[in-house]
Amino acid sequence: MGDRYCLCGARLDRSSAVRSLKSPSNISSEDRYFIFFTRNIWISEGARCCSDHLVNHQLKQEAIDQIKPVSIRQEELNSADVQLLLNKSQIILENQNKKFNFDDLLGLTDDEYRLLTSLSKDDFNKFVKTVSSSGIRNSSNRSIRTAIGIYLCKIRLGLSNRLLACMFQLPDKKTVS
Repeated sequence: MGDRYCLCGARLDRSSAVRSLKSPSNISSEDRYFIFFTRNIWISEGARCCSDHLVNHQLKQEAIDQIKPVSIRQEELNSADVQLLLNKSQIILENQNKKFNFDDLLGLTDDEYRLLTSLSKDDFNKFVKTVSSSGIRNSSNRSIRTAIGIYLCKIRLGLSNRLLACMFQLPDKKTVS
């Protein structure tokens, strides 16, 4: 098996004398799809990177900007793969147009998190992690992060479901509740 490298060029081998790394981590499927659709670079499942390039298990923008294509290869996709790619592209496109997007970890500043939810960005992420372990699931209309963000906005700001639906670009006020 050949050496594996991080996107920054560091060898991901614990016995490597080249560079001692803080535990390498897998690149998430969300990041892999995002890179594919925004940079036209396919990152294989199981690809790893230095933990220095991650924030809350998501690649930092600087790390994404560093990624360069290594080779061109042909890959055959089945219908399920194509459907998954179409679904992911739709989600990415929808999320790029949203101002209040809790799914994009870099989309809101710490001050915006505090203003909308009364929690810091880190506290919000910890809260989402805790609630996510309780069995709550994503729905076709919104993610767990968005559902929690909307709920905290409603409690903090006292806004109507109709106004929250408008802010978060949801189809209607029923989707909020």
